[in-house]
Amino acid sequence: MKPLQSPQDKVAVHQVADSLTLTARQRCARNYFELFNRLHRYQTETASGDSQLMAELGVLVSDGICFEDPFGAVEGRKALTDYLIRFAEQVEEGHFELLQQAGDDNACMLLWRFSGFNRRFGDADGIWCFEGVSVLYFDDEDKICRHIDYWDSGTCVYQKLPVLGGLIRWIKRRIHQG
Repeated sequence: MKPLQSPQDKVAVHQVADSLTLTARQRCARNYFELFNRLHRYQTETASGDSQLMAELGVLVSDGICFEDPFGAVEGRKALTDYLIRFAEQVEEGHFELLQQAGDDNACMLLWRFSGFNRRFGDADGIWCFEGVSVLYFDDEDKICRHIDYWDSGTCVYQKLPVLGGLIRWIKRRIHQG
């Protein structure tokens, strides 16, 4: 057997070993997370994209999944499918990078970084980038039954709106000045 030569080889071996020791819930969380990087595949004008995403979600999430983020909540796999497709349509080249995963028998936390292009909320070049945490809860069938996203919507969205953004920046300055 050839000895490891490079740091990249060591990382690859470490990732393979990690994937062998993951529990069913940890694998489910990873597969669910990876699905978010494939959302662009489901953007179609037909129902086929919806049905493909619904089928893939069916393996990972419960029928009655509850999804919450800073903008609201949806309940049920169909509602989550619709929400994710709308998100993918608003962002070009959206990508989530998993930074860290931790959890126990009942829940999993994923620290992630999102980047993509969004002319409305991105910087001058349209680049939209922020970090967040997802908390995933599992049911008795090892499927995700609740997903809560935590990220700074004030900085990432509200401050970038014409009137509201100016007001929020003024309030932040006042708070910091004492």
